[in-house]
Amino acid sequence: VEDIDDEEFFRLVKPGALVLCRVNAPLVSLFYALIGQGIPAFVRGRDLSRSLVAFARDIATWDGKKPRREQLKDSLPLDDFTQKLGEYTDFLLTQIEKDAERSGKDPAMRVVTLADKNQAMGLIHEQSGARTLGELVKAIRRLFEGDESRSVVLSSAHRAKGLEARDVFIVEPDLMPHPKAQSERARRAEECVRYVAYTRAKESLRFVNPFKSHLPEEEAL
Repeated sequence: VEDIDDEEFFRLVKPGALVLCRVNAPLVSLFYALIGQGIPAFVRGRDLSRSLVAFARDIATWDGKKPRREQLKDSLPLDDFTQKLGEYTDFLLTQIEKDAERSGKDPAMRVVTLADKNQAMGLIHEQSGARTLGELVKAIRRLFEGDESRSVVLSSAHRAKGLEARDVFIVEPDLMPHPKAQSERARRAEECVRYVAYTRAKESLRFVNPFKSHLPEEEAL
């Protein structure tokens, strides 16, 4: 178990390794960084792929009031995609806040999920250089294509249950547990997520750029 920086991460990470994070956007960023260095990688999660494709289609057809799915076509240009991404995210945030008022439930973690999806989508749009909706959908799906034995596997901690690898890297470890988890139920769920992440390694567990050391106290000395 050790703490490492970015330079050490890119030197040590190899195909077959498992990289975990509490949220998805940092995994998207790492995907493009790894591919850029010639290291095969993919993001695990078919459900996430479907969710991001649906999100992209809603953004691309957003008319200022609602998505217009009847306008869907692969050739739809993305000239104002960044603006629409912001507007549609604001719309969904308002819906989350209204739901919270009705239910009395803390919306904090739903807001975290939405912000993460917004950031991930912005990264994919920027890094892929997609000019049409069809190109963006292909770029999203490309993230989730790979062979686990021949690639670095990028996964949210939520999706890591049942996975194991010889070498495990945890990025943004200070998000485990997530600081926005305030209710007792949310904190319990976050502790479960952290436990799953910390127990996936067969041999080595490394924390990448921790704000503070996550090593057992005697090892951190």
